[in-house]
This record gives sequence, C-alpha cells and structure tokens, in this order.
Amino acid sequence: MHHVLVKVVEEDGFAWFLTCFYGWPETNQRFKSWALLNHLRSFVNGPWMCIGDFNAILSSSEKLSRRPTQARLIDDFQEALELNELEDLGYHGYQFTWNNKRPREANTRERLDRAVATGSWRRKFPLTTVTHLSSHASDHAPIILQTRSHKQQVRNRGWRGFKFEESWLLWEECEEVIKEAWEQSLESSSALEAIRQKIKTCGDELQAWGSSRTHPDAKEIKQLQTRVEVLQAEECTVENRAEFLEVSKKLDNLLRQQEIYWAQRSRVLWLKHGDKNTKFFHSKASQRQRRNSIHGIRDEENNWVEAQEDIARVAINYFGNLFSADFLNSGNTVSEINYTNIVLIPKVLANRLKQVLPQIISPTQSAFVPGRFIIDNVMVAYETLHTMHGRKKGKKGSLALKLDISKVYDRVEWDFLRGIMTKLGFPLLWINWVMTCITTPTFSVLINGKPFGHISPSRGLRQGDPLSPYLFLLCAEGFTALLAKAELEERIHGVSICRRAPRISHLLFADDSLLFCQATQREVNEVIGIIQTYGRASSQCINMEKSSVLFSSNTPNTQKAWVKNTLGVKEVERFETYLGLPTLIGRAKYHAFA
Repeated sequence: MHHVLVKVVEEDGFAWFLTCFYGWPETNQRFKSWALLNHLRSFVNGPWMCIGDFNAILSSSEKLSRRPTQARLIDDFQEALELNELEDLGYHGYQFTWNNKRPREANTRERLDRAVATGSWRRKFPLTTVTHLSSHASDHAPIILQTRSHKQQVRNRGWRGFKFEESWLLWEECEEVIKEAWEQSLESSSALEAIRQKIKTCGDELQAWGSSRTHPDAKEIKQLQTRVEVLQAEECTVENRAEFLEVSKKLDNLLRQQEIYWAQRSRVLWLKHGDKNTKFFHSKASQRQRRNSIHGIRDEENNWVEAQEDIARVAINYFGNLFSADFLNSGNTVSEINYTNIVLIPKVLANRLKQVLPQIISPTQSAFVPGRFIIDNVMVAYETLHTMHGRKKGKKGSLALKLDISKVYDRVEWDFLRGIMTKLGFPLLWINWVMTCITTPTFSVLINGKPFGHISPSRGLRQGDPLSPYLFLLCAEGFTALLAKAELEERIHGVSICRRAPRISHLLFADDSLLFCQATQREVNEVIGIIQTYGRASSQCINMEKSSVLFSSNTPNTQKAWVKNTLGVKEVERFETYLGLPTLIGRAKYHAFA
C-alpha cells in the first residue's frame, strides 16, 4: 500500500484531508508516485496535507553523496507538487532523514521524508512545525508534525510597534497627515530631540489614521467582483457601462492595496507589484510568519520552556550577556534617539566614510569598499588553491587556513574601535560622532512580534545599521595590519602561483578570512600569535573547531599532523566553497555547481 487518505474534522468544524504517503523507491517506478498524487487530488475537496516518505528530493542540497541525483527526477517531484498546489512545510532538526549507514565514500544521506500542504491548509495552521527526530534502529529518521492554528496564535499577540504601511501611499491624504504632524510645535532641549519627537508624532498620527486603511477588506473585494460579473453578463447600456467603470476602478484600487499589503509582509524583493501575485505574496508572508515564530526555547539550565514570558526571560538574559563587556561607557548620550529606528545620522556618516575607504582599507579586503568586487577575491583564491593542489614538488609545503569567526558584529569592543579610528587618523569630532551613534542604542527582544525587556549594550555593532559594515571593516583592518607586518618582517610567507608572482598571505571579505602561509612550525606559531593578539584586543571569537585547513600536495604527513594538532582544526581536501563558489573544479562539473 502506498497511501492512506482520511478526512479530519477539527473541534471548530474545520475539515481537511490527510494523506500518509509512500513513494516508489525504484528510480524507474518514480513516475507512479506522482501519478498517484495527481489521482488522490481528485478525491480531495478542501484543505490538504500530505506527509510521509516520498523517496525523492526537491533540490540537490537535500542529498549528501558522491553520486548526485539526476536533475530530471528533481524536476518531476517539483512539478508534481506544483501541479497539486502543494508546498513543503520545512523542518527543524538535522537536515537528512535517510542514511544508508555505509562507511566513507559509500555513505549517502537524503531528505526523503517531508510534509507538504495546500495554501488553504497552511493558512488555517500557520504556525505548524515539522521536526526531524533521531533514530538509531532505522535508516529513516521519524518526523513529527505539530499543528497550531490562528486561535492559538492570537493569544500570544501583543503590541507590535509602529510599521509604515506602503499601501498608505495610495491615499492622497497620507501626505497631509504627515505634514500636519511634522509641523506641530513641540518643546525640546535640542535639535536631535526635536527630530525624535516629530518622528514619534508622525508615527502616532499615521497609526491612528491608517489603522482602518491597512488591511484590505476581503469581503468588499468579493462583493465588487460579484457585481462586476453581474454587470458583464447584463445588456450593455450607458448606465451599466458607467457603473461597470466605477466598480472596476474601486476594485482595482482594493486589489492593488491587497497586493502591496501582502508583498510588504512577504519580504520578497525580486517581484514588482505589477506582477499581480497576491496569492504568492500571501503564501510567502505565511511562511515567514511560521518560520519566525518561537514556540519554545531551552534556558541556561537546559530546561525547555514554552510560556511566552519564560521565552522572553531567556532571550533577554542571553542578549544582555552577549552585548555586555567588562566595562561601562559613560558620558553624554542621546539614548532616546537611538532607541527608535532612526537611521538618518548613521546614514549620513556612512555615506561620508565610504568615500575614504579605498585609501585606508587594505587591498586584500574587498567587502563594501567602492570599486572592489567579490569576484576579485574569488579569482585570487581559486588560482592560489589550484596552485597548492597541483604542487607536488618542493621541500616546504604550504597551507590555507579558513577561519570561522562567531558573531562578529555583536562582539566588537567599543574601545578597540575607538583606538583603530584614532590610529587611522580620524579627527576627534568624527570619532565622537561615530561613538555616540554606536554606544547609545537600547534594544528590546521581539518574541512573536511582542517587545520584551530593555537592554543597554556595552559593546557590539547594530545589525542593519548602515554604518556598521564600514565600522567592522575598520576593526578588521587591525587583523590585516598584524598579518601585513608579519609578512613584511618575513615572519610569515604567503603562497605565490609562480616565481615572480606576488605572495598571497590573506584574503578577507568582511568576516570571511582565508590565510596562507608555509606549513612550518615557525610560521604556524606566528599565525597563532596573530590570531590570539587580535582576539584579545577586539574580543572577536575565532572558533578553531569550525575552522579548516587545506595543505599543498607536497606537505609531509608528519607536518600535517603537527599543524592540525597545534591549531585544533580539521583538514579538508578542498574547501567546499569560498564566497559561494567552488574552490576546486575537476571533471565532474555538475557535482561542483549543483
């Protein structure tokens, strides 16, 4: 038997269909699975959820094996789901659900088990989760599906803060509301405080004015659509024509408002409003809501908590510790300004700072610097690693060390950043402006859309702040300077692709760091010393357990063993990717780019 089909009726009377599915495991019989799925759809009249072992994958990333799946088989599965309006519900836990448990290169792992559902089912249970459990007895991992409906979601909703609705721009009076709010006379102690009060007033006025204009009236849309159909069916008269045009115009406005409403919530940036994909946007918004919802969390004592207040307590404690340093900053602040979502001042500073970055940032750093491109680092890394792979002769081997740095923005020490800016020659007034922007923010933790707590950090850069990427480059320049100084003093030697070519000792793209040196005890110890010095000064946490090392082909095994033991890293035959692209490409082009 390959399926079980049942009808489920909830306590509130909502009815939906459940299919437990088992796909044909043989490749040449796989078409029968999709024929069965299409056949079952004819018996389903309403929301539908299908769960089980489909014996198929939806993308090459769902398989870990030396033998990639044929693209045709992946396409057939995708087409079957699309034809039946079914969409994958995602998962929590380990990626793969099947393991053939064979050793080394014969091992294959795939995500064969999953749950899929129609849009109407997902809208009823927007917070549904699918979890991959562990199993030692079977080659398949069990999966568990837990449903949560809108009613359960509404209980946890609270104030979500002010959000500007793009659909408000369709109303002519929106501009007048903003203008009247901005021109109100307010008492303030400074110009910045006046700006803060004006923006808050605008937000309050827009919230009050737009609360009844935000969500499109689905009932009214349905009534207008019905009226349009009636008018189209009737005999065409002057009166009917006039009413048809009036109703059509009103319907178009509501549909456009609805489309913008769901597009803004879907966070899909590659489609324009004119594409008329309201159903698609609604689906994406529901997925995002489901993915971002937190149902439970483990506290510092490893206890599982699910109450919203307990989840908030755990989150506040975690982020409070993460953003705290061993010192407290003092002085005049404008914390009220930074608590809001104002990015005007950092944006102005960022625009000025990026103009001088090409003159002060090392050429080995290619992130965020005008005139430099990610492909520059990719090409240099590819040629260097290719040379190391093909180098069979020579007494001295070389190595490439790919570093894993944890939470780079969150751990930046403010004193370190101030010191870097001073060394680079920034004027004191500029430094004070920047330090004011980064030392005065306060945070709240959003748990399912509701803010909790009030965290005042003592270190770190704000994610999403337009100034933060450039400030991090300044911090990373400290690491670059240490490496460049060691190379200049010939304490480390990079790798060159030929005799007269320049030596490459490091390539940086923001926090993505790739170091090159000779595989000798002296140079490896120098690299360790540089990493430790930079870590102590900046508080950056370099995780050597997640870092990896690649050796040139002429490196002796004894030297490899010493390096791995000293650094505490794992050896790889090739880095899977560097900046998203494969580092070594052999004859199997499909496997490299799959």
